[in-house]
Amino acid sequence: MLVGGVVGWLVSAVGTAVSKRSADAVLGTTEERALRDALSDSVAAILNQVPEGARGDLGAALRERVTVPSLGEVSGDGPSEIFANVIDELIAPLALPGQTLANHHIDPEWLSQSLLDALITAIRRAAVISGILADLAQLIGIERLEIAQQRLERLILAERDDRRHVINTLPRALRRFADRIEVLDRLRAVAGADPGVAVAVVVIQGMAGIGKTALAVHAAHLLAHDLPDARLFIDLHGFTSGIPPDPPENALASLLIALGVPPDRVPPTLDQRVALWRSRLSGKRAIIVLDNALNAAQVEPLIPGTPGCVVLVTSRHTMASLDGAELVTLGVLPEEAAAELLGDVPGESATSEPLISLRIARLCGCLPLAVRLAAGRIRQRPQLHLENLAEELADTRRRLTSLREGSRDIEAAFELSYQALEPAPRATFRRLGLNPGPDITVETAASLADVTSAEAERQLEELLTQSLVQEAAPGRFVLHDLIRDYADERAVTEDGEEECEASRQRLLTMLTGKAMDVDRELSQAAQNNEPAGAIWAKRWLESERTNIVAAARLAEQRTDLSAVRLARSLGDHLMNLGFMDDTEFVFQAAARVGDALGDIEAHALGLLGCGKVQRLTARYPAARENLTHAHALSAEIGDQAMAADALYHLGEIERATGDFAMAKSQYEKCQRICAATGDRRSEANALGGLGDVAVVLGDLGAAREYYRNANALSVAANDRGGQAFALLALGELERAAGDFATARVYYEAGRTLCLDSGDRRAQANAAYGLGEVASATLDSEAALRYFADAYAISSELGNRRGQAYALLGTGDTERATGENGAAMKHLTTAHAICQEIGDRPGQARALVGLGDIAEHDGEIAKAAVFWREARDLLNSAGLTQRAIEVSQRLSRRE
Repeated sequence: MLVGGVVGWLVSAVGTAVSKRSADAVLGTTEERALRDALSDSVAAILNQVPEGARGDLGAALRERVTVPSLGEVSGDGPSEIFANVIDELIAPLALPGQTLANHHIDPEWLSQSLLDALITAIRRAAVISGILADLAQLIGIERLEIAQQRLERLILAERDDRRHVINTLPRALRRFADRIEVLDRLRAVAGADPGVAVAVVVIQGMAGIGKTALAVHAAHLLAHDLPDARLFIDLHGFTSGIPPDPPENALASLLIALGVPPDRVPPTLDQRVALWRSRLSGKRAIIVLDNALNAAQVEPLIPGTPGCVVLVTSRHTMASLDGAELVTLGVLPEEAAAELLGDVPGESATSEPLISLRIARLCGCLPLAVRLAAGRIRQRPQLHLENLAEELADTRRRLTSLREGSRDIEAAFELSYQALEPAPRATFRRLGLNPGPDITVETAASLADVTSAEAERQLEELLTQSLVQEAAPGRFVLHDLIRDYADERAVTEDGEEECEASRQRLLTMLTGKAMDVDRELSQAAQNNEPAGAIWAKRWLESERTNIVAAARLAEQRTDLSAVRLARSLGDHLMNLGFMDDTEFVFQAAARVGDALGDIEAHALGLLGCGKVQRLTARYPAARENLTHAHALSAEIGDQAMAADALYHLGEIERATGDFAMAKSQYEKCQRICAATGDRRSEANALGGLGDVAVVLGDLGAAREYYRNANALSVAANDRGGQAFALLALGELERAAGDFATARVYYEAGRTLCLDSGDRRAQANAAYGLGEVASATLDSEAALRYFADAYAISSELGNRRGQAYALLGTGDTERATGENGAAMKHLTTAHAICQEIGDRPGQARALVGLGDIAEHDGEIAKAAVFWREARDLLNSAGLTQRAIEVSQRLSRRE
């Protein structure tokens, strides 16, 4: 009875005279209901910490088991027994079968401890309304650790009908474990495959701090249900500061003693210990974690000899030589999962400050140890908020020293791997930290370390084996951000700033030399119409472009003319491949370096390149400013080719924004310069621009003459790109004249040429023209397909104007087929883009289409508003004939 148990004992313990009757009144249904509600809330809090996919099943199972028995039936002698019985009555129903937990990747030990905490929290909450429960809650603080240790294994960790002793030296599982569901599934699959055939050995490898041990321990707890005979863990100290690696014979002695072998019965030799170890495990099903291994030689003697056991090995060293082992290489966590590791920060959490938590995770490189150390900083200094920590970690000079908590130190973790290297790869590792780009090739490593390519390749292999670099793609290696910081710091400390500067200069020299080779290959291929001959050069440029941008940034910081050389060699090629952001940055660096050094030609080159990129991405005001400045500088130094290039692109801007008189003037100036200098390719471009203006102004005869002359010059110059441009322009001309069959022939011919040359911008133009022809000939299905192609390519290139006109064609085609809802959506989007980039003819076309839809829907007043705005835009652009056509729509309805 409760009076003889909880109440009776409490009365004597606290000296309170409580009769049986008053005690019954105190501990009635109110307390039981309060306790039940509090326990339900605590269980709900636990559910929020398990993987989302398991919450439904686990929640239903737990909610069914949340029961509070009649407190009047709990008894016991003394506080330990009373509290133990309370645990039995309240938590026992919550115990779930071990296999159920394993199926959901839930560690039974973590769940048991969480449920105990839930009970204690529930009693303390309910104690607010009950003096008796308050006394019990006070006693919990004294008794809970000892009682928890005694009761939890019986209630949850062990099966109810299994009372045998299990050898278990596994460390406790982390309360917050990073979500690695796919890796855990792979481990379970390996552990469950052919258990009667061979020992399952899995090597979990990766860089320091990646979470190898946490994963192995978590997996061991999950697998323990199916491996009931022993659960063993040993740290082999392969990488432990101040402790040498554990020889296999020493490790075996520890494992044998854990299995119950008396220390004086452990055999003296390695072979004898191996034999006894394998004999003891024969026929057994055990999980063995060999943590922090140095290499395969240390691990091999510790592998059991008969099937039935699962061995999880963790190491920074790759163990491809360990026969029969499954290798699992851990990478960094996804950003969201890394941020969740901050969830235990007092007063703050990843959920309450999600953006800051994500920033901290990124600054830690999503490395589990680094994120946990960052959380530890907050625990050590509660006044340091997440936002303050993020700012501290953003300073790369302080980041490594900030990631430290007590004896745990991210820099010390890296130091162990670094000191394990021989002198030559150690020196190469330091120099890799100086690389400004995101990845490293053998050539990069060779130039930074000043060694041969063969030697650099050997040293990269060693660094890969020690998990100090990762191979992101064949022949391309990366350093984790924090390891890069560490390597950089080691280089400055051990090699000195002078040698670091020499390494950086060698890298820039190598890259600029390679850039000139690539420029020569690509230019010759274009000149000779042999695009296949430049395949390797294009591939190199595509794969190295982010490193080129980083090198340009480094050169700009050093005010080094390497930035100008990179822009001159690679800028236009990057632009032709569609990498607009990268191209602009490279040209910006050249412009700034040229300006800083007073090099007018370099300054003009950079401004011209920036203006061209901005024109192609429809940022016309900025483009006009940079191109005008570049033209002035080139005229000042007498660079006719650069001046003509600036004039051509200024003409393109004026044509796109509807100032056709100014566009014609700029094209004519460009054409005269090119004719005088014999630059037939650029002269053909200028003639093509003049033809475009003539088409818009309705002078189709003049346009035809311009285009034919442009094509003749391109043929004479063997310029297939120029020929494609002229053919597409002739297609536009014939389409404007209503000869759609001839227009299609020109478009197809131009498309073939630009497909051969890989000119994506011309391919988009060809697709757009073919779409307009298909729409005009009522082949709406083909039209929509062509417009979709044009839109996709323009989006890929960042060509806003190309996107807008593809949407205009799509909207007009949909309107013609009665799909007014879709048409309105596409025309509205096209209008917004044209308005943003200042394209008045495009705005007017969208407004005319929207007006026609409104007219069809009977909204005449709304249609008139659209048409009037379109008419005014066309008049302002000098497109009088088109404005008259729109006015006729208005007069029809007025």
